[in-house]
Amino acid sequence: MKKIALCLTLVGIAGFLSAQTLGLDAIFGVNGKVVTGLNGISGSPYGIDFVGLPDGEIMIGGSLADYVGLEKYDNAGALDPMFSTSLIASDGLEVGVAVQKDGKVLLAAENPVGLSTFVARMDAFGKLDPSFGNGGIAQTSVTHFWVHNVFVQSDGKVVVFGDEWTNFSSFSAVRFLSNGTLDSSFATNGKLSIDLPDYTYEVPIAMLEQPDHKLLFVGTIRYFTGNVLLVRINPDGTRDDTFGEGGLVIDPIEGNSSAYALALQPDGKILLTGDTGPNPQAIVARYLSDGTRDLGFGNEGVQYLPELYEGVGIAVFPDGKILTANWSTNATLGNLALAQLLPNGQRDQAFGDNGVFRIINPGMHPRALSLIGNKATVSARKLTGTNQKQLFRFLLDLNVGTLNPNNSVEPSLWVYPNPIAEQFTLKFGLTQKEQVGIHLFDMNGKQVQSFVQNQSFEQGEHEINLFCADHLAAGNYALSLEVAGKKLSSIQIVKR
Repeated sequence: MKKIALCLTLVGIAGFLSAQTLGLDAIFGVNGKVVTGLNGISGSPYGIDFVGLPDGEIMIGGSLADYVGLEKYDNAGALDPMFSTSLIASDGLEVGVAVQKDGKVLLAAENPVGLSTFVARMDAFGKLDPSFGNGGIAQTSVTHFWVHNVFVQSDGKVVVFGDEWTNFSSFSAVRFLSNGTLDSSFATNGKLSIDLPDYTYEVPIAMLEQPDHKLLFVGTIRYFTGNVLLVRINPDGTRDDTFGEGGLVIDPIEGNSSAYALALQPDGKILLTGDTGPNPQAIVARYLSDGTRDLGFGNEGVQYLPELYEGVGIAVFPDGKILTANWSTNATLGNLALAQLLPNGQRDQAFGDNGVFRIINPGMHPRALSLIGNKATVSARKLTGTNQKQLFRFLLDLNVGTLNPNNSVEPSLWVYPNPIAEQFTLKFGLTQKEQVGIHLFDMNGKQVQSFVQNQSFEQGEHEINLFCADHLAAGNYALSLEVAGKKLSSIQIVKR
């Protein structure tokens, strides 16, 4: 693969460097957005429906008419032609996706009849894996079981979880061995049920595995009003009595609360995001490893984001900062919002506006978040018309810095001066003759100017003068380099 190294010479922008630069990744799909061929769901909009892979590829699940299936996208947001999904009959109310260490993919959904759930395993090319279950499909044998997600443990065992509906919803999880047979050593004959008499609704939405192999679930429990529910179980499926009360934490927060995603810090503290209150607002809450609230975080363990409606995804950076994906009902300001908190739970003022960065994409509901390096991907579904699925990828820290003279990677690109005025100079080198395009995007991923369109450049060093359009306002922009019709990278420039 051809590679172009990108560097910037920055002049006089010490004040600018105090702020984190972010925006839609212009090399992903169309201006940072991909519209998939799969539909969303008509029921609950929560749960993981896609997985971001370490190499930047994305596996996403969804429905097509009365079937469910998968699509695989490469790092640039293009469909992988080598991946061909086996469609499976399903009523498609909910889909969960997980990827094994060997690249095989798990897809969980409801059966078309019987109100039960199945999990299918595909190989790396999207074909059903006959070594799993019956022809690649394993059945839970639990009736009225509505799946929310599927999870692969570190030992290869597979957990499918959701709610079991009879007169009321109750927590349910089923575990399979790596070959698709029920794990009889887990809970009761492979199935865990939690049905509390004082509540009518116990629903797990997300889960993770701790380093000690205990399983942690988060969701909602309610009787008239909702509460955040945390459940921790031992590896054998019994409740962990060292966590909360009998393995359960029920936290009303401000009342009528729900949780949709969780993350684990290296120190064992637990993070979740969701919403709370009679007038819903997004929250991030942190708990100690025993299930008690961490009162040193935010406001007595909770950070409130009242300008946002609910948090749907959460991730932790190596430096301890916390990123969440959120839904906002204010379409004018933007339905999709990322929020970033400092390790103590306070808003990161260097991120967006008061710790929140929005994009305007009316009529859609963010669903899940994946963080790989400095790239955050968010899935969403349309709320009106066809339940279309969408993917958005953000660059959380566009390439900003000083030129490194020891950089030995070739060829290379320089922009100077930066910040730019009406004119700036672009210098780049090519290892061979190429067709080059150079385009400018705003921080919402919209192309605002095209400097060079599919122009041929010979091997070697090139230096050209570029002029900004008269309508270009002062602010932050992403300069995108395109070679042979493919966007390779985006870098930050500042217009004075």
